[in-house]
Amino acid sequence: MDFLPFARVSSFMPMKIAMYIPVLESLFSESDGDISFKVSERCACYLGGTQDEKMAIFKTVRRSYDLRSKLLHGSQVDPSVNNPEDQIKLSIEIDEVVRRILKQAILIDHEKFRKGGDTVFYNELLFT
Repeated sequence: MDFLPFARVSSFMPMKIAMYIPVLESLFSESDGDISFKVSERCACYLGGTQDEKMAIFKTVRRSYDLRSKLLHGSQVDPSVNNPEDQIKLSIEIDEVVRRILKQAILIDHEKFRKGGDTVFYNELLFT
């Protein structure tokens, strides 16, 4: 979880956002293959809430993935997060998602996460 402290102190917004992704992957990814979709979906289902809240979480994580991918691969950044104000907003949103997930994982679900990539746990997130 060395990515978390780096994300918290980084002042370059695209890098700050990018460093939150490995934190989420360490909790919600067990295999290769469309990881960005799976992690985004699992984050949304894990935090729960209304359909609108889940969709907002899904979009925040997905947009963060997109920004990270474009940053690390040298591509053009999506216009929706191309200006500093939008990057700051996305940074705040992904930080809040990560904080909520870590708080819940540590205080409530620590035993589930100690097992590591448990497919049963991930499936239960989607179908409960």
